[in-house]
Amino acid sequence: MALRGGTFIGAIPLLPALVAERNAQVGAFAILTAVASLGLSIGAAIGARLDRLAPWTILLASSLLGGMFLLGVTADLPLAATAAIYGLSMTAHSAGGLVASVVLGTSVPSEIRGRVQGAFWMLVKLAQVGSAIALGAVAQTRGAIEATRTAGLVLVCGILLVGVWGFLVQRPRPVQAE
Repeated sequence: MALRGGTFIGAIPLLPALVAERNAQVGAFAILTAVASLGLSIGAAIGARLDRLAPWTILLASSLLGGMFLLGVTADLPLAATAAIYGLSMTAHSAGGLVASVVLGTSVPSEIRGRVQGAFWMLVKLAQVGSAIALGAVAQTRGAIEATRTAGLVLVCGILLVGVWGFLVQRPRPVQAE
């Protein structure tokens, strides 16, 4: 979640400049904003029903979709395709975030729950600030398109590495005594 927060959320302020650089159709940024809002709302409704169904898988999928959106928005995809990827990303992000928060809140002892949640969100917010600064510097020197493409590549490659690492380092499950 910190990787997504650090790259994806840091790239969002670049979207108006990116749309302007691409000479996109009028209202493209408004359409993307509306699709994001719709995706977040649908994701919250879905997440409330998912309970404990693989929150980290949902978050990894949303991060991968987020990286694909950042790459797609720089690659002259049609607006409908870009908006669809963005909407799916926001839906998965909202559902996964909700489920992950519930799992984190219920699996951590109440004595330290506040500290764990605080440390978790501090990491996410620090990643966002760091990426906003780094992507802003890239955008100043190389343009919004290159900064957004860089964020998308970092996000997709990072998520693929996290997924492979998670697959390779699965913990054995304890055997239940009969």
